[in-house]
Amino acid sequence: MSIRDTLREIQDKVDIYLSVERFQVAEKLILGALKELGDLANLHNLLGLTYHRQSRFNDAIASFENARRINPKFIEPILNLTIIHLDLGLYEEAERFYEQAKNSLEAEDSQLSSLLVGRLANMHAETARAYEKVGLVGEAIKEFEKATALYPNMPDIILHLAQLEIQNGRRDRAQSYLLDMERRFSPDPLVQNFIGLIAYQNGDYVEAKSRWRKAQEIHPEDRLSKSYLRCLEHLEFAGR
Repeated sequence: MSIRDTLREIQDKVDIYLSVERFQVAEKLILGALKELGDLANLHNLLGLTYHRQSRFNDAIASFENARRINPKFIEPILNLTIIHLDLGLYEEAERFYEQAKNSLEAEDSQLSSLLVGRLANMHAETARAYEKVGLVGEAIKEFEKATALYPNMPDIILHLAQLEIQNGRRDRAQSYLLDMERRFSPDPLVQNFIGLIAYQNGDYVEAKSRWRKAQEIHPEDRLSKSYLRCLEHLEFAGR
């Protein structure tokens, strides 16, 4: 049996052991293979995954680093180092490893690359929420912007970013985000409500009414647009 076939057989066995949480058996198998087959990057990477599953983070990092030392062109341990540093909340380190992995990936639309981009984007969004909780809205906006720059297909994040920009008095920026959402995503009454609110704040009551009516068309039971339209009707009646 070739080395490649042997490694595949070990990989399959380890996958089974990890799936049933027989971590010590998996670890013993890999350590035995390292003694028998020699210092192979694939085995160190597999050992790192086994340690990671047990939350033995320092051992996992050391194993992934060993794999990189043996084969610097091996992408998987770099990706695993990115993920483990994300799990530990060491975001700067995670981004450093991610950049290394990204530069080594041949295709920009690689599934692995997309997965990591999504995780990094969520990391920035989590940091933004933490800033927002303590009232640092400007810092929160910056982190949400980083999240959407990395992964633009997160309508909930973009919508929240627009809402923060409205609160921060930057209506033009908020409107830009909302109009982009209108173009790229499914019709959403909240998007129309916010665009209408910006129009109202800018004194364009005709556009505001049009947007709130559109929100009603998307979702006839939408309470926010009903409230906005009712208030606008009262103002129009009072002004007659």
